[in-house]
Amino acid sequence: MDFDYKGYTILVVEDELLSLEYLVKILQERSFNVLFAHNGLEAYDQYINNKIDVILTDIRMPMKNGMEFVEQVRESNKIIPIIYMSAFAKVDVLLQTMKHHINGFLVKPVHIKEMFECINEALERYTQIRQNLQEIDSVVLMGGACVNLRNKTVYYENQEIFFSKKEYSLLELLIINRMSIMPKEIIEEYLWRGIAISPSSVKTLVNKLRDKIGKDAIITVKNIGYRINLK
Repeated sequence: MDFDYKGYTILVVEDELLSLEYLVKILQERSFNVLFAHNGLEAYDQYINNKIDVILTDIRMPMKNGMEFVEQVRESNKIIPIIYMSAFAKVDVLLQTMKHHINGFLVKPVHIKEMFECINEALERYTQIRQNLQEIDSVVLMGGACVNLRNKTVYYENQEIFFSKKEYSLLELLIINRMSIMPKEIIEEYLWRGIAISPSSVKTLVNKLRDKIGKDAIITVKNIGYRINLK
């Protein structure tokens, strides 16, 4: 999908002044509304005070680094596109960023073509997720459970069902991604954010959900993961 960036706001977080000025200039030339910050503290202030569509952030910065900033954002917003930049493309750094559900990782110095490809992919997915959320305010699962995502309520056999935070988060994740099979590893990262857990934790959580909404509502795809089963 080709994007007309007019009307989109991007937040660029970079402590190197020349790199920041260069990125801001390039993005403004493509019609982005550009906000910027020099560290994670400034970035979070920009985030909470403005409507932002995509975040492009360095990792290593003074005062508050990029990962700490992104962790704050992800506490309240699981879907806003976030792209990391770093001169340190080490395996341990990449693994750390996975738990933040990022949409891309650019190695510095950033190549402009690669940056815009990454931004396009992120915005395309973001747009699709938002459309999905608008389209599926209410769904009926195989077995009869009715889920209202807007009100965060679930009714099964004419009774409201109550869930733990992780149970509902898993249910919501599966419904939003209803056209896909969700790998066990993605579920682990989404729900536990890198915390060490038992190998059976996801399976146990799925079984708890099935006990509440019906065993046919969630399909196990052997050796891959799980998929929601809509009526």
